[in-house]
Amino acid sequence: MKPSLLDTDILSEFLRGNRKVIHHVVEHLNKYGFISLSIITYY
Repeated sequence: MKPSLLDTDILSEFLRGNRKVIHHVVEHLNKYGFISLSIITYY
């Protein structure tokens, strides 16, 4: 598996309800079962 990281721009769009971003996040979760965040994005 290639590591991936959810950055602040994508997280912001996800929280705003951007359907395209939500679709990609759901696909990623279905395939890998988790999402990684950096500590900076977490804060």
